[in-house]
Amino acid sequence: MPIDHRFIARLCREAYGSPPDIADTDLVACATVTPSLDGHIYVAFRGTDPDNVHDDLADLEFIPRMVHGFGRVHRGFWDAGRGITSQVAARVTGQTYHLTGHSLGGAIALVVAVRLAEAGMPPATLTTFGAPRVGMVEAAGAMKRLLARQTIITMYRHAGDPVPHLPPQVAMVEDWQHPVPLTQLGDADEAIDWLDIRKTLADRLGDHAIAAYETAVTLATLG
Repeated sequence: MPIDHRFIARLCREAYGSPPDIADTDLVACATVTPSLDGHIYVAFRGTDPDNVHDDLADLEFIPRMVHGFGRVHRGFWDAGRGITSQVAARVTGQTYHLTGHSLGGAIALVVAVRLAEAGMPPATLTTFGAPRVGMVEAAGAMKRLLARQTIITMYRHAGDPVPHLPPQVAMVEDWQHPVPLTQLGDADEAIDWLDIRKTLADRLGDHAIAAYETAVTLATLG
């Protein structure tokens, strides 16, 4: 069955304005659950809420922690995903389901996908839009090996969006990594200058917006 990434991007956009169907106590990991006409279930995780200090702390808590069987992961993203996995499992058990998310939501979706795959409940697809990195090289490889058996993974980056390149690499060492190569939407611009991170983020904020991703996916689909 073809994957409708336009539909999935729309669900991510709508997750920002809809009351969550599932959420953790701090409202960091929030998701809407949408049954489709084909009987599949789509779980869309909301990205960072700038008014929620817990979201900001999850984004910033990137000092890695060691997770058995994976390696070093982003502490904030891992803990947020771990905290909501059981709620997701309760909604999708016995169903064909898909996970998606934008920004912080994409990182949480990846963690939930990995944990459910460990439990023998892998999602059919995992689609992220502008998601930051969740694991270092060893962990990213372990996530890929676990999910690639039954899950189709697509991780989008739009134009010059800097967020998929966060956390930044340190001293030219390839430490943080995505489990699969990013799928570029639109033309990638010049290399990101992390020495001037405030200017970098401010200038490219429009590229990171979920509305920009939805438009870019639509244009790519229409060819």
